[in-house]
Amino acid sequence: DQNEAELGVQLARTGRVNGMILLDLQVDDPRAQALAEANVPHVCAGPAPAGSSSPYALVDGRAAAQAAMHHLLGLGHRRIALIQLPSELAESEPRYQGYADALAEAGVALDPSLIVEAGRTEEDGYQAIGELLSVPGGPTAVLACSDELAFGAMHALYDAGLEIGRDVSIVGFDDVPLAAHTHPPLTTMHQPRRAVGEHLATLLADTIERRTRAAQSAVLGARLIVRRSTGPLRL
Repeated sequence: DQNEAELGVQLARTGRVNGMILLDLQVDDPRAQALAEANVPHVCAGPAPAGSSSPYALVDGRAAAQAAMHHLLGLGHRRIALIQLPSELAESEPRYQGYADALAEAGVALDPSLIVEAGRTEEDGYQAIGELLSVPGGPTAVLACSDELAFGAMHALYDAGLEIGRDVSIVGFDDVPLAAHTHPPLTTMHQPRRAVGEHLATLLADTIERRTRAAQSAVLGARLIVRRSTGPLRL
């Protein structure tokens, strides 16, 4: 928010830091604009805010969501729900676009009743499933836009007496360590966090030193990790 933007500029002016990496980017993020106007070197860990020329390193969320959807569609699912991140987050829209792209490619009509904008916690994922299960002819599969949301969704499906991977398939997003140890283990999109971090470090160093051959902004791919939370559509 604006307070963070001001704090960032003030911190840079103390001389205690040479540059900054911005996390949890918003669609309209005042931090990037404030740092650019103050000529403070910075890079974005995610999509740069609209109108910003800030360097960035990110995972292609649109392509990743599309790959997750291809997996579910390939298993025969057509009633696929989306549990979205908050719309103010810059990562939210690309993941929605990948979901919509895959449905369009498969000739499946997008059903707004199967899309729930949630928060960021397990509880938000739990509440989202409550909404989705109230929809007539609810989903046979769910794409949750973070593993945290997926974990909450899994708890809600268990509480509803549904078997994950058999009655309802679910795909997460991130591949946090816990994803391999849920019951059943969670199918999810693995984000190459280490590679993103390395690109961010290089970008920031080059931005600080203002090298003539600065490192380029990087867009990396996610990888589908198939576990037992997804299975074929039951007829």
